[in-house]
Amino acid sequence: MPMNSDIDLLVITESEVPSQTQEALLNETYPLYLECGRQISPQFWSARKFDQPPTEKEEALRQRVLGDGKILLSRVQLPPSPIPTLRTIELTPEDEPLLQRFFEENPEYFVAAYGEPPGPQEAHAAIHDELPAGWSFTKKWLVGYVDEAGSLVAMANVVTDLLAKDVWHIGLFIVATARHGTGDAQALHEGIERWARDNGAKWLRLGVVRGNARAERYWESLGYIQTRTREGMQMGKLTNTVRVMVKPLAGGAIEEFLSLVPRDRPEVPRALEGKPSVTSDIRANVAQYYDLNPEVPADVGFYTALVPSPEASILELGCGTGRVLLPLAQRCGYVQGIDLSEAMLAVCRDKLRQANIPVTKAHVAVGDICDFVLGRTFDLIIAPYRVLQNLETDSQLHGLFRCLHTHLSSGGTCVLNVFRPKWDAEKLRRDWVTNQETFCWQVAVEGGRVTCHDRRSHIAPDPLILYPELIWRRYRHEALVDEAVLRIPMRCYYPDEFSRLIANHGFRIIDRWGGYAGEAYGVGPELVLRFQRTA
Repeated sequence: MPMNSDIDLLVITESEVPSQTQEALLNETYPLYLECGRQISPQFWSARKFDQPPTEKEEALRQRVLGDGKILLSRVQLPPSPIPTLRTIELTPEDEPLLQRFFEENPEYFVAAYGEPPGPQEAHAAIHDELPAGWSFTKKWLVGYVDEAGSLVAMANVVTDLLAKDVWHIGLFIVATARHGTGDAQALHEGIERWARDNGAKWLRLGVVRGNARAERYWESLGYIQTRTREGMQMGKLTNTVRVMVKPLAGGAIEEFLSLVPRDRPEVPRALEGKPSVTSDIRANVAQYYDLNPEVPADVGFYTALVPSPEASILELGCGTGRVLLPLAQRCGYVQGIDLSEAMLAVCRDKLRQANIPVTKAHVAVGDICDFVLGRTFDLIIAPYRVLQNLETDSQLHGLFRCLHTHLSSGGTCVLNVFRPKWDAEKLRRDWVTNQETFCWQVAVEGGRVTCHDRRSHIAPDPLILYPELIWRRYRHEALVDEAVLRIPMRCYYPDEFSRLIANHGFRIIDRWGGYAGEAYGVGPELVLRFQRTA
């Protein structure tokens, strides 16, 4: 059918389309009108035009297009609301007052990220601001979630195909303060994730301000992984460090994402001598620096002394880089280690190869210490350096002790360790959070130095869980060349509470220590318990 001479192509989208998006859409649909053999005259319409009284010009245009032109509907539609009482709308310039009122009634994000409440033009900027010049994308969506009364209760800024095809970026995601803690935020994110996946997205990307602890915990809990940080980002009154994070939606490795979006690669310093190179996995950064720590408890001799015989079998939970596992392998018949971090295990395997210890004598594998089946029992099971405290929930603890019952041999023993809090629980809840970096240690390395700080940004009151951030920085001379950050949960136990935890899970305590130098239980810096199955 010949194309109309007045209009060849009408592209209907959910809202007004920026010029960059128009160009991208026309490039994608070029085969549809290549047959014309001449310059075309496309028109872009927002879907809302069909619900409004047409002007004389628009009515004439509508008649021409519906007669013999071609209409291209935007393939990506608004996400449905996963919450039945809410509906989604696309926020357009006419919704600016609605969005501005929402920002002003829910200022927490702006205070945390910008150091001040939202300005009077905040909604205008959210709707009209363009992406940086040269950044490729298909569409910038501004999705609103409206309740039955017509009030805006959440919003999300989502950019499709940002920087690369199938990479969707969440620029802003705010849920009304009154709905915090209701599960709405997680449900709405799941809806966005499903919407993105259903439309071909393979990656979700975002940036979160370091120090906005609530947001950092939220995104990490949803499975987002940091790829790099960007320092010196001026945002309102604040100069921030922004953590670039990504979540795979189709099972891809982070390296695949970084091949699509090279700008999100971490700045890679030369590897420390004898250590693996830094990669995109934050755990690899931690693995690289982990063995530099001069403040690890002197516990290796303690654990090797517990080996019951040269033929004994040992299981280490949370074996990491093999700090304890390697000496154990040289003193027992067989040792197995499990850990969640493949990067840490890579360091451990390298140590075992260098020590010429065969896999028939020592084997490590990725595993969850709360849910594993190894098909055998062990004479000794250990979890050194406070591994137990990384378990936040009672469900995780029950899973761990269930696995201990299954894998501990008759007459075998298990040793667990936590630190003894210096403060009582009330003082911890009141005074532990500082949001300030505290210097921990510094060591010299080839060409410079590595420092470690911690930051106490969050505490959960019941159960009492500390969430310190460990921050490693490497300097070449005085220039910062790398930074790695790891937030870890540390569930607190007091002496009687720790003993009850073991006994209540069906074990009999046979030894107690307060440290690794003969300190009494409940007096020294550590709480160490050795126990057996009761039956």
